[in-house]
Amino acid sequence: MKLYRKLLAAALSAALTGSLVAGLPARAALDAPDLSYAAELDKTATLSSKEAAALLIRENFRERNASFTVTVGSSLISSKNDISDMISMALAETGDPHEGDYLRWTIKRYSYTTTANSRNGTTSVAFTITYNSTAQQEAQVDKEVDELIKKLDLNGKSNYEKISKIYSYIAGSVTYPDSIEDLPREYFSAYGALVNNAAVCQGYALLLYRLLSEADVPCRLIPGTANGGNHAWNIAEAGGKYYYLDVTWDSTLGNSKPCYLMRGTSDFDSLLPQYSHSAGAWDPNSPLYSDYSANFFARYPMSETAYDPASRLSFRLGDPDSDGKIDSTDASVILAAYARLSTGQTSGLTEPSKAAADANSDGAIDSNDASLILSYYALTSTGSSLSLADYIKTL
Repeated sequence: MKLYRKLLAAALSAALTGSLVAGLPARAALDAPDLSYAAELDKTATLSSKEAAALLIRENFRERNASFTVTVGSSLISSKNDISDMISMALAETGDPHEGDYLRWTIKRYSYTTTANSRNGTTSVAFTITYNSTAQQEAQVDKEVDELIKKLDLNGKSNYEKISKIYSYIAGSVTYPDSIEDLPREYFSAYGALVNNAAVCQGYALLLYRLLSEADVPCRLIPGTANGGNHAWNIAEAGGKYYYLDVTWDSTLGNSKPCYLMRGTSDFDSLLPQYSHSAGAWDPNSPLYSDYSANFFARYPMSETAYDPASRLSFRLGDPDSDGKIDSTDASVILAAYARLSTGQTSGLTEPSKAAADANSDGAIDSNDASLILSYYALTSTGSSLSLADYIKTL
């Protein structure tokens, strides 16, 4: 995310406190989002860019540090908007399941104060954060997420299959509290949903985001309102489009079949119209919600109608670019996806493209698939009409 800089020397002494609430099936109250983790930075150094400051903010929030100070050159801060820029950058989606929305939605409240030092031209920003989960609780989440992903056996599954399996697990395992008065903070976290099996919608949605991200399924959390109160749900990608998911309501309403699994923009509430959803940032002026701007859904193209497993796009095996040919370009597509996966990012491929890229059908997209495509391309370049499937059988 590229943000402009105001290079004006100034002294700033200001404080900002953010406190947010969000809800559940008409009766809940959620708190706000989160931040944290990065490269190895000297936490006492004076930073010379907003990008470096954002990395340090992300690192501290990922470590669930309740208070920390970031010192930057005073020219980087002329108003609180510059600090908001740093927070927004710290919360950017990175492909790491521990970051992005997982951090954004883990903060209960935050505040900061700034102190300018005219003698050395620096400004220190002292943050105070309240989280919905501790570092120790997140360590337990990490352990249980690893075990659960193995137990769910998602290797080789399509995005839709992964989504359905994870969604079903959460809907059947997590319960919504009978009363939302004076709930412990963990009810608003993935820890509450996964470890205690009890959460409000924020906890449900955070756990779904975390598990889908771990399974390499592109997804986001969505703030908004439903049935008269603040509410949170998710979107996830399958077949090149994004779909709505509200695992909280499918868990709490007790329907025999899910009513909010992979729904489109025109039929999200068609099965239960009394629970209408409306997406929209709870506080559009807060940097915690800055990513939910007017162009959000341009970046995440939504399907108008619910996902139909029977109408999946058909890509020929070995042809992830879907141009009708299996050649070196397909190998390049596979290697690029492999490079992204190797650095902890998502593959960048749609669900049908991923299925086509897995040329040897071992559930992974890697250099072996690219090598197989290149060797098959070399064969067909000599005039062979052997199909890829038949060629694989000869190996």
